[in-house]
Amino acid sequence: MKEIISIGIGQFGIRTTEDMFKEFTDDHSIDTQGVRRANENPENNQVDFPHIFFEETEDSKYRPRAFFLDTDCQAIDNVRSGHFGKLFTIDSYTCGKQSAAGNWAKAYYGENSELI
Repeated sequence: MKEIISIGIGQFGIRTTEDMFKEFTDDHSIDTQGVRRANENPENNQVDFPHIFFEETEDSKYRPRAFFLDTDCQAIDNVRSGHFGKLFTIDSYTCGKQSAAGNWAKAYYGENSELI
């Protein structure tokens, strides 16, 4: 079976990845805690493969296959404290010490260069 890992880099990438997983949780009937709900529409014969975008843990919860990376922790903290914050694991986040303020060269050559 195929598995897809989503990577959100920077503020836009993080927001886009979070929004994408909001849609995936609706599509696969997974709540904000990672618990899969019963099929709400039994007449829907569409094949459902949540394992493509989600990993099932030992306690039968689904965790997104996603990784967030940013030089500034603000966008990542917004995901952590948001409605879907408990859906992602702590290993899904990596952030630097200071913002690059949208300047690629500052991030690549500056203090947070070890992230890249």
